[in-house]
Amino acid sequence: MTEIIEVPGQIGRAVRAAKNASPERLSKLFAFLGAPGLVACLVYMAAGRPGTLFEPEYPLSVTALTSYTDGQGPKPHKAVAIIVEPARSDYALPLTWNASKRIVSSLTSEEWTRNQQNLTQTGNDLTLKLPLLGISRPVVILADGKPGAKLLIGGGEVPLDRLQLVGHRAINLAMWAFVSAMFGLGLGVATEDGPREDTSGERTRTEDEQ
Repeated sequence: MTEIIEVPGQIGRAVRAAKNASPERLSKLFAFLGAPGLVACLVYMAAGRPGTLFEPEYPLSVTALTSYTDGQGPKPHKAVAIIVEPARSDYALPLTWNASKRIVSSLTSEEWTRNQQNLTQTGNDLTLKLPLLGISRPVVILADGKPGAKLLIGGGEVPLDRLQLVGHRAINLAMWAFVSAMFGLGLGVATEDGPREDTSGERTRTEDEQ
């Protein structure tokens, strides 16, 4: 509790120190904090994935599947792959179903039996009621059909473009660069502000001797 109370004072001291900092110190702060932070923000925004830094806005990803092969070369196909994270929400994905109307998942037979009402085909929709009972891991769902342009959620719709899988390698690299820059700033400030040997007396004695 004491540490929490001291936080505003520490922030105030940091702000005052920044105001009184020399141009050289301000340039260091920007070089080690501002520039890497700006790069990290740009990389994260360019990834096209809203939400927080460490998790997406919605707990599922939707990707259309457009081809398959049976050993005689690729052929066109209409299907959809959904990766579902453990969460609490209900979704409905409109589909133009293929004749098979097949749904495949990474659930075991026992898990699917327990969740028959949570993962179903309702009319032309693939419906999901989360969380799935007894499931604490991500689940992969494949459905034969062409997905619509939007996912239906309580109170609105979400374009499927916002639910595409996004590679986080660039984001991770930017974050590591940011952390390294902060570490470098700490070393630089510690070196600059550390105790320095006072040699003024030695210079005076040397001048007197001469």
